[in-house]
Amino acid sequence: MSRNVTAQPLIDVERATKIAENAITHMQYCHISAIPNNYRVWFEFFSGDNPELKTKLKSMIESNVDFKGEVNEEIFNRFFGETSHVEKADEWNQRIEEVAGHILSAVESTGKDTEDFGDALRSFSGNLSKLENFEDVTAIKSLVAGALDDTKAMAVHMETLRSQVTSSTDEISQLKQELETTRRDALTDGLTGVANRKCFDDALKRAAAEADATGTPLSLIMADLDHFKAFNDNHGHQVGDQVLKVVGRTLIDCIKGQDTAARYGGEEFAVILPNTTFGSAASVAENIRKTISSKKLRKKGVEGELGPITASLGVSNYVPGEALKELIGRADWALYEAKKFGRNRVMSEQGTALEETG
Repeated sequence: MSRNVTAQPLIDVERATKIAENAITHMQYCHISAIPNNYRVWFEFFSGDNPELKTKLKSMIESNVDFKGEVNEEIFNRFFGETSHVEKADEWNQRIEEVAGHILSAVESTGKDTEDFGDALRSFSGNLSKLENFEDVTAIKSLVAGALDDTKAMAVHMETLRSQVTSSTDEISQLKQELETTRRDALTDGLTGVANRKCFDDALKRAAAEADATGTPLSLIMADLDHFKAFNDNHGHQVGDQVLKVVGRTLIDCIKGQDTAARYGGEEFAVILPNTTFGSAASVAENIRKTISSKKLRKKGVEGELGPITASLGVSNYVPGEALKELIGRADWALYEAKKFGRNRVMSEQGTALEETG
């Protein structure tokens, strides 16, 4: 919604300046890279014009989230990323219209050429039928030569059409690849390779709708790396990013079929398990926990291992018709119960420790 900036220019400028100062000061204090996307996130936060963004960031600040690395990018993509997708879609629409126009123009041109060629053939046939003496070789040669010239011209036009359609088809194929790549990127966390938060939200809605319609079970796992902030502080954010990548690959390796592994935010991950009972979900969670804790991490140029990476996990089961925030909330509660009782363990939504079941 546009704003009238001419009604009170002095107040607007003063307010914008104050917001900008607060945003820049906060970014410097938190060592947040001063790139335009990050600035937009924190300008919006201090302006208070985006309540959902403000609530999310306040919660993250209270939880001592480290805003370095990929965190700001995730926030930007979640709250502002759709604009770039709309712009990209407009660009594709324009390009597709251009390609379609090229094909239509070529077909229309060739259609006119085909009509002319048909007239030429009919003329040839009529002239041939008028010949009283078919021994008049000269006349026949002349008619045939004319027909051959028209046929050659038509062949050239058809080859031109084939070339134009082939070129346009290649461009359409390229557009399809770009569309697929952008669609995948829009739903994928750039660092870890698992689904991003938007994809998680959409996938969970679809899974719940399917469970409601078919009566099949649906389970959810929430996982959070243990002591990750301290690990980042000790070893640096580049090493921390590598750990997140390892965890992302681990989740992908531990699921199958229609399951969805996603980065929920920061060092927290989620796994959606459609058509999966609570007991089977507990087995998947335990397998994830064991696999993560078994990873041996080393830093280039440094002798010895960096120490174990562990995760705490919570498992919940969908109640048909319930709000999805309730399902997520129970899994999240179980996760923090796991942390409270010593970390590196799986807890159920009932607050009981879960052991591997198979």
